[in-house]
Amino acid sequence: MNNKIAPVLFTVLVITCLFSIYQIFQLKSELREIKKGKTEIPKDTTKVEAVEEEFELAPIMGRMQVYANKLWFAGDAENWELSAFYIEEIEEAMEEIEESNAEENGVNLSQAVKEWGLTPIKNLEKTVESKDKKQFILEYDNLTINCSGCHTTTKHSYIRIIRPTSPIFTNQKYSIQ
Repeated sequence: MNNKIAPVLFTVLVITCLFSIYQIFQLKSELREIKKGKTEIPKDTTKVEAVEEEFELAPIMGRMQVYANKLWFAGDAENWELSAFYIEEIEEAMEEIEESNAEENGVNLSQAVKEWGLTPIKNLEKTVESKDKKQFILEYDNLTINCSGCHTTTKHSYIRIIRPTSPIFTNQKYSIQ
């Protein structure tokens, strides 16, 4: 019975993650349109309910985890262009957290990601530019150690990040051939 339920649960989890990522991209697109002036913000704000938005960290972390998984397999296959793409996506997510000025349980999340995440991701970016697989492995492992260190600092030590053993998605080719 459990062997039949596990694939269904995994599929539901993947679909939920993909839907969340899709919604994030839609919101980013709408924000870009507003910033470009292509979409107007209603002038009569009395008709718009004021809702104070609370910063949600988990969707951003989930997005970074997906990209980190893909980054590992791209780097392992020495697909440096794809690796650079995923590094940029991770870096953008980290910057989003940094710019949020978020705080949780008395811990400044923005400062934590700046201290624990941005330096290792920049080092990994330089390594990918040099196309050095041995250094990539070292820098990737350093990134995962720093991610777990940040989780400890932010009182989430039960979340430990490690090098992935299998791709989260099996419908993507990571090699360049």
